[in-house]
Amino acid sequence: MTLVLSAPETHPTDLHEVVDSLVHIGRTWAERLPDLVDTSLRRRIEGAAFSAMVIIDGDGGPGPVQLSPKTSPDVDLGGLDLHEVLYDPTLLDDPNQRLLVTRVQRATQAHARRTGRPEQVIGEFLTALCCVIAAHYQLRLLDTDFDTGQVLGAGDDLAPGLPAAFAAAWHHRPPMQVLAARHERAGTRSARLAVLVDRVPELPELRFTAYPVPAYAPRDLPSTLYVAVDGGYVFFLLDDPTPGRAGEGCNGATFDLVMVDGTRRRVVGPWSSSADVVAEVAPAVDVYPGEVTFHVAATTYRWGGGGVAGGTLTTAAAQQALRLAAPAGHGWLDSDELRESGTRRLLAHLTTVGAHRG
Repeated sequence: MTLVLSAPETHPTDLHEVVDSLVHIGRTWAERLPDLVDTSLRRRIEGAAFSAMVIIDGDGGPGPVQLSPKTSPDVDLGGLDLHEVLYDPTLLDDPNQRLLVTRVQRATQAHARRTGRPEQVIGEFLTALCCVIAAHYQLRLLDTDFDTGQVLGAGDDLAPGLPAAFAAAWHHRPPMQVLAARHERAGTRSARLAVLVDRVPELPELRFTAYPVPAYAPRDLPSTLYVAVDGGYVFFLLDDPTPGRAGEGCNGATFDLVMVDGTRRRVVGPWSSSADVVAEVAPAVDVYPGEVTFHVAATTYRWGGGGVAGGTLTTAAAQQALRLAAPAGHGWLDSDELRESGTRRLLAHLTTVGAHRG
């Protein structure tokens, strides 16, 4: 059976409050938890289930809720602290309460046996939990008097739109932000721009376009260049079928790419290629021609080690980074070192490119 996630009309603020709370607890349990002794995926799923139940039964997040079985709309399961008995539904005498906790427990156990990245599995678990609520319950936020706590009314039923809204929010990530930048190996042929960013977009987030690459030598075979642009981030891979190079790049790793039209392609052992190749093969792509390394940790950025290569910036993001690397008022743009490294020329070139694109 295929579940189509479609959100009906409802009060957007109420729905967003519930979804934002679920996304927050999901991200918390998916990311690094220094105070958690057991960081296994099972423990993370169980923790996410407990925290999600706190929101669903109205003890946290947006606040009080009315949670009613579709078959018994007069029954209210909200505000009963059901998260406290999540791991032992036999403690509950009420059949509606026991059924709700049992359903959540089944979803928890099914996903706790999974393997994979915590972010992916926890996202799938919470989506499944939203589907359970949408299939069997009505969920409404309660409007209460701030001073007396008296219930003044109930909002729209949020349950039907919950799976689609959560899935959209979970998979949406804000664009990468450049926080700091500096020049490395300035004045040499290996000069590059090191940037500190808040995040590097992950492969499942990227949407690729395929560009044919002609054979440059008699023994070469035509290749395919895959390019994705996400905000200010540009990522590219070259799939070269030429014998001796086919499947040998990136240590033979497999990349499952999502194309801009929604189709998927599996590429085995592609090569990282370069921004110069992208500019030549795909001239319509907005790409900075220099080499860039990305840092998400301030410590490695300060030390100058590590970093992630294999991608680059758009021209607009590169302009921002170059100005951070040589801020106005410090005279760095006029220094001999930066004049030799081509910063002034690159800034002028990128400004011209941006004007033409605009």
